[in-house]
Amino acid sequence: MTTAGWRYRKLLTCRLTATAVLFLLAPAPLWPQEASSGVRWVVSQGQPPPVSWGVYDLKSRRWVNQASGRWGSASVPPGQYSIFVRWTPDEPLEWWAMVAVYDGTFTPLQSRQPLALFNGIAQLVQNAYVEPPRMDRALDGALVAMLESLDPYSSYVNADTFKALDHQRQASPGLIVNKLFGYLHVVSVVEGSPADQAGLYTGTLIESINGTTTAFMSLWEAEQRLKGSPGTRVELRVVRSRSGEPVQLDLLRNLLDPPDVSAEPLEDGIVRLHLPHFNTGVSRALGSILSEIDNPQTRGLIVDLRGTAQGSLKESVESADLFLDAGATIMTLSGRGGRTEEFVAEKGVALAGVPMVVLIDRGTSGAAEIVAAALQDHGRAETLGVRSIGNGGVQERQDLEDGSVLILTTRNVVRSTGSPLQSTDVRKSGIRPSLRWPDQNWEMQYYYDHLPEGDGFDPEFHRELRRAIREEQLRKAMERIRDAIKTRKRAA
Repeated sequence: MTTAGWRYRKLLTCRLTATAVLFLLAPAPLWPQEASSGVRWVVSQGQPPPVSWGVYDLKSRRWVNQASGRWGSASVPPGQYSIFVRWTPDEPLEWWAMVAVYDGTFTPLQSRQPLALFNGIAQLVQNAYVEPPRMDRALDGALVAMLESLDPYSSYVNADTFKALDHQRQASPGLIVNKLFGYLHVVSVVEGSPADQAGLYTGTLIESINGTTTAFMSLWEAEQRLKGSPGTRVELRVVRSRSGEPVQLDLLRNLLDPPDVSAEPLEDGIVRLHLPHFNTGVSRALGSILSEIDNPQTRGLIVDLRGTAQGSLKESVESADLFLDAGATIMTLSGRGGRTEEFVAEKGVALAGVPMVVLIDRGTSGAAEIVAAALQDHGRAETLGVRSIGNGGVQERQDLEDGSVLILTTRNVVRSTGSPLQSTDVRKSGIRPSLRWPDQNWEMQYYYDHLPEGDGFDPEFHRELRRAIREEQLRKAMERIRDAIKTRKRAA
């Protein structure tokens, strides 16, 4: 070969070297194809080229399996690989380099960096931990934590746990829960349930279930461990809010019938509508009640959604539909890739012109938040209380090959204003009430007026505080409705 030819070949080799990784990162084909000749990349894992498992064609950007001779039938096991360049399949090697593969696919290098970090940490744990670790348990913990870092409702359940706990038992102590700060957190308590009678309430942390810490449980596992056969008992270790002392409780599991939708007449023609859940049939029952109270005697409506945390998306949409003008957007489901599904009111307004207040708190979750947000966003009702929890995702279950289960949020609820109901930024999650009530001045005055004797605040004090807050919220809601009625009279 002439000197000029040798220089040209070296220059071309350098150019190939500079673009090597870019070509390597191109995706493999989705179906096998016949191999063709051309410049190729030979990939091996510390082995000489004659026994290398596959070839990467620089021109077509496809893999060929050495054994089958077909494109797209090769796989890429994790590890360190040597990349060899040659001019034709029969010529000697001209250049080689080392690359790392972690997940078996050739995606952009930036996306591999977290996987490289995880792989490196796993190797350090396996080789340097004080005693030989159970890597299967460590991996399960990592997967549970990864899903929890996304939102409180996504879960990973390993195969053994799923098989042991997928019992479909419905008896419960009456708790609706999610994960918060790694532990199980009480969102709401079913009225009249054993949990309610034991004094549990929104904000209580459940440290353990039957002696097993909840810090390492997925949400699905914790919910299943709370359930059991009717008449059996579940032992909980809990930490109530505003109290640092853990308490051991032994609760009975019952088959619970949630309270029915109810309408209670108050003073001055004001009606309190209590919606304890949005289970099947609630929208139909609500429609019947609204028809009965839609008369001149009803001058104001309080919709009580405090502690309402059960129900379906369908029932919440149909319930909100009863209060909104036809054509109003109730909410939109948003998924990956810009996919959306919009839900629009169709039935027309019940109790048109009647002022409304919706009561919400930290126990207002999921379906109840959809209703409250729709009424607030369209100016149909004022919301009063404290910010709701922000449960606005739709989860789907994926059964994996090894028997484990992935429960993943795949769509988000977006309010008619365009803001999501649930956000990774906790400051933007949930519904901020039109009026935050009671305010800090009220709470400070309550503490001052009811300061107990002794060193601390016992559970009875906090029970009375919660009762007083609920009564004060109801009183304030009635006051707001009376003011709205007076304003409309003056305007008329």
